[in-house]
Amino acid sequence: METAIDSRSQPTSPTLIAPCRSLITLSVLNRPSTPLATCVFGATNSPQFKKKLRDSWKDLLGPVERTFLNDSAATSALKEELHSPKAGVFVSFSTDPAQKKRWELSANARVITPNGPGPPGAVEADLRSLSRDFGACIAIPLLFGQDFLDRCPRLLDDFWKFDNDLFPLMMIGVASSTPLKCIKDGVAARSRLLQEMETLYRRVDHYHGGAKQLTTGLT
Repeated sequence: METAIDSRSQPTSPTLIAPCRSLITLSVLNRPSTPLATCVFGATNSPQFKKKLRDSWKDLLGPVERTFLNDSAATSALKEELHSPKAGVFVSFSTDPAQKKRWELSANARVITPNGPGPPGAVEADLRSLSRDFGACIAIPLLFGQDFLDRCPRLLDDFWKFDNDLFPLMMIGVASSTPLKCIKDGVAARSRLLQEMETLYRRVDHYHGGAKQLTTGLT
């Protein structure tokens, strides 16, 4: 859906955009049930795995539920994040991809009228992709920190490839070895996402182990 956006439509005060699916799916990545972990995320079911799964999220369960998995706390967290400069720059009106915001890149944003003195500027963009990635750029730093998003240039593309193309098929029992391009690409995206999250948690463990510089000796 291509939509024209002019400078008058830029938010002048925080407008709550609820990226619910992003929060839910990333929360599932954080605290998967055994069926989800095995059917969707590719884990091997075993008693040892179940114990590791319980141990990995039991300490996170309380804080995540208090902060994100209830309406009032999630709304408060999102409103606080929307006070950041992100909330006032839905589109950048830039023709240089290097100067565009992260959420503009998948929306094929095209400047129709530059934003400047006189008539308001206008941009044509895929509003669905623009809103979706804007919401993700709000939600992901709340869960995992801005550094995680900055370190992973393919994160959003891989996330939506996994979420839209692979997740529904895995939920209904389609095998990950099925010779379909959407499944092959989705499995590859899932592998990259899991690798990035494993790297993040290793940095966190490294930090709590006494190394205050999270990036020391790690990639």
